[in-house]
Amino acid sequence: MTLHRRRFLGSTATLCSFAGCLGSAQSGNDGRSTEGTRSAADASPARSSCEVAASLPAADDGPSYPKHPESTAVSAAETFALNFEAAYQRNDVLSSNGDPTYLTVKSRTVERSESRENGALAAVRLDMGCGFPEGDEGGTETPVTVHADYAAHATYFVGPTRAVRAEREGSERADPRTAANADVVACADPETPS
Repeated sequence: MTLHRRRFLGSTATLCSFAGCLGSAQSGNDGRSTEGTRSAADASPARSSCEVAASLPAADDGPSYPKHPESTAVSAAETFALNFEAAYQRNDVLSSNGDPTYLTVKSRTVERSESRENGALAAVRLDMGCGFPEGDEGGTETPVTVHADYAAHATYFVGPTRAVRAEREGSERADPRTAANADVVACADPETPS
């Protein structure tokens, strides 16, 4: 358990140092290979083919993820992205690092958002804070709380049939419609008209 906390705390310093901005949409027509990436056309296939990524972190006592919004307006994408990222970060910490003394979202920021064909993009930043008890498991030392603050960055595309999330890798913020590291995080209710 201690090894996971130390690895987590060490990685938070790296997360805090990254910066970047939302790039323009990649068309795939610039001569680069698009193997292993999703195309913008893949962002909205038939509803029956939408499947949420199995790799989303989940914790027994963690929050549930928000449902796909009924609207693809920029304001709906922003709200969805902020709420989803808060649940994602909480579930990630709880599922991989045990029972923190505290876990808070200090601030939520929409760094950039824009309307796109068939949906909206929203790049968000959450400033998180957490603390984990450290001490002698034998009980001979007074336990202390190790504190960590970190920033989480992700970009979401909310389309009529699905919402897709991509984490920042390095200083570049990926477009979730084309990024290889993007995951489908929510599917529209098949009963809801597009």
